[in-house]
Amino acid sequence: MRSVRRDIKSEDRKGRLLGGLDIALKLTSILAILIGGSWALYNFFRAGGEDWMINLDMDIRVMPYSDKLAIVSATLEATNPRDREVEFKVGDEGIFYIEARKVSRLKNGDRIDFTSGDVIQRKDFVAEDDYVMIPHGVMKNTMAMVVENDAIISLHAEVGRGDDTVILDRVVNTAAELCKTYWRFKKSQRTDCSDRK
Repeated sequence: MRSVRRDIKSEDRKGRLLGGLDIALKLTSILAILIGGSWALYNFFRAGGEDWMINLDMDIRVMPYSDKLAIVSATLEATNPRDREVEFKVGDEGIFYIEARKVSRLKNGDRIDFTSGDVIQRKDFVAEDDYVMIPHGVMKNTMAMVVENDAIISLHAEVGRGDDTVILDRVVNTAAELCKTYWRFKKSQRTDCSDRK
């Protein structure tokens, strides 16, 4: 009788232990699912949810071309930080362009309007063909133009879909940039630089 009772007690203990392990494993699985789902939701909302996002940056270089002319090179860098591609379709309210305008002479206190002035050059990336930004992709597009040595240029880049747009504006004073970068000029250009230091 005693051995039968011991067997029943040991089987009962094993059953309780296995039942406890089963419950612990189920709770651990539920906890892992909750943590994984929370992490996925956190990354989804941190990245902007369903929204698209493009970051813009611009690198501008001014180089001497001749006695009275300079070359302005503007490289627009567009970055897609998201895990999915962003597509801009022709005629689908998508805009993506960079534009250079010549700014008229300004007086002290004048505001610069980046959308006014004579257009020197415009590069529209979705005018004729769709434009796709791959996930975590970086696209660089360069625009170069020849302008006067003492020109003031406004550069305006815009990317958008519907009512959401990202805008980047820069102003370049070619004479000041030439004086900062290239110190080996002819005498006339060096005298122009003396008041720009």
